[in-house]
Amino acid sequence: MKGWHVTESDSQGAIIQQILSEVELHLGGIYTLVTDELVGIDSHVEEVMTLLNSSSSIGKVVGIHGMGGLGKTTLSKVVYNKICTQFERFCFLEDVRETLTNSEGALSLQNKLISSILKKDNHQVSNDVAISEEFVKVAAGLPLALKVIGSLLFRRERKFWEEKLIELQGIPSTTENKVQERLKISYNELSHNEKQIFLDIACFFVGTHKDLIYYMWSGCDFYPESGITTLIHISLMKLDEGNHFWMHDHIKDLGRAIVREEDIQHPYNRSRIWSTDDALDMFRNAKVKIFVNGLMIFGPHINEKYIFMRND
Repeated sequence: MKGWHVTESDSQGAIIQQILSEVELHLGGIYTLVTDELVGIDSHVEEVMTLLNSSSSIGKVVGIHGMGGLGKTTLSKVVYNKICTQFERFCFLEDVRETLTNSEGALSLQNKLISSILKKDNHQVSNDVAISEEFVKVAAGLPLALKVIGSLLFRRERKFWEEKLIELQGIPSTTENKVQERLKISYNELSHNEKQIFLDIACFFVGTHKDLIYYMWSGCDFYPESGITTLIHISLMKLDEGNHFWMHDHIKDLGRAIVREEDIQHPYNRSRIWSTDDALDMFRNAKVKIFVNGLMIFGPHINEKYIFMRND
């Protein structure tokens, strides 16, 4: 409607008719067809509206149940028509159970939902609903693994999915640390700088405000803004409401396990030392190596200390 051009020669009635036609075109797919001959439904509509309008900032799910023919679908349509225009995107899906009995039923429902949400006609999604099930299997049903793997696969080509699936399936199911091994798939996709930031956080900085550490990473040319964005995008970490670094314990353990693998027997040969005993032993025995990038010491009379000797 913006920028509708009207000249002096245009008929006022014709312009109004064009505007009405345009409005009808945009609103035509919003409302669902409901019969005008409704009796005794008002009280039920008001009850559902009350449930939906209860004070809360989170999303609402209201279930309507009962035997067939009671008017559950009709009630849903009436409520939908009343509230749909309050949202930027909306969609009404009906006959879901019956549609799912068809071989392509799930796809048709997905296409209708996505078309309505994106406001694009005839949107088609591919049936990946099999390879996805394989990823669920290799993730062993672990919510954290599913979240990290799903973030890694997001907006990637099918070929990437297939390669990562083969890689995940190659991890022996008897591996003691199978959770870490599956999470490590995402770590392997990081750049060198992103890996350094990830390991620093896992070893030292969980719970630390980001501004305290950004200067160090910037000085090391690690480009922390883009690095942190990547780590958050693939669900390896997040920032809490106070901009402090947060990691799931399994992911933090993954980072520390990667550092331990640098030298299993001699902690002072690793790039990072977070154990107070290991750090003090290193100093007592004069075994400091120049490739030790950072260490952390705690003690009853020792304030928290960080010493960084970057050679990256």
